[in-house]
Amino acid sequence: MTSTAPRAFYDSQYHYEEDASRPDEKRIRRALRHLQPIEGRDFFDLGCGAGWAARLAKVDGRAKKVVGLDFSRTGLLHARRHSPQIAWIQGDGTALPLADAAFDRLFCNGSLEHFPDIDRGLREIARILRPGARLVLIVPNFYVKTEQPMEFRTHYWGWKRKLETAGFLVEKTGIDWGPPVFKNANLKRVIARTIGKILSAIPFMQYQFIFVLTRA
Repeated sequence: MTSTAPRAFYDSQYHYEEDASRPDEKRIRRALRHLQPIEGRDFFDLGCGAGWAARLAKVDGRAKKVVGLDFSRTGLLHARRHSPQIAWIQGDGTALPLADAAFDRLFCNGSLEHFPDIDRGLREIARILRPGARLVLIVPNFYVKTEQPMEFRTHYWGWKRKLETAGFLVEKTGIDWGPPVFKNANLKRVIARTIGKILSAIPFMQYQFIFVLTRA
C-alpha cells in the first residue's frame, strides 16, 4: 500500500463521492448486525473509504470510540465532511498506526483483498484487537474482478485458511450479494453484478463472503 500508482488511483479515480452521497446503507447495516452489540465498544473501520460504516457504528450503534482508517486522502475528506466527530486516519493497513489491543470491534468491507501483503494485514488486525474481540471481514469470491490496481482473489476455502492461519476463529459466514445492479450506468458493471447475484444462490459461489470472526 505504499506504491504511488495505487494511491493515485484511489485519490483521483475511485467512486468515493458516490459512496458518500448515495451509500448502500441497507447492505452496510446488514453486515454490521453481525458485530452487535456495538454500544459501548471501541470500533475500528479498516479501509473505511467514505466512512459510512463508521458513521452508522457511532450514530446508530452508539460505539464508545470510533476510528476509521483508509489509504486514500480523498475518501477521508468525504468521511470528515459528514462525520467530523469520528477520528479519521490516513494510513497503511499493513502497518497500522494504532496501539496493541485497542479495539473490540472491527469492520473491513472490500478492502483486505487490495492489500499488497494480506497475511501481514491480518497480523496487524490481530495485534490491535483485544482477546475475544469480534470482527467482520467482507471479501470477494475468486471470480470477482474490479478496476482497482491490486486485487487478490481466491475461493471460500482459500480465505478461510488464511483467516484461521492468522489465528482467528470463524464463527459463521454470511452472504454479501454485492452492490445494487443499477448502482450506476456502467453496462459492464451491470452485467457483472447481475451474474454475481445469480451465482450467489449457489453454495460457496457467493459474490462476497461475510466472515464473522473472533480473535483468540
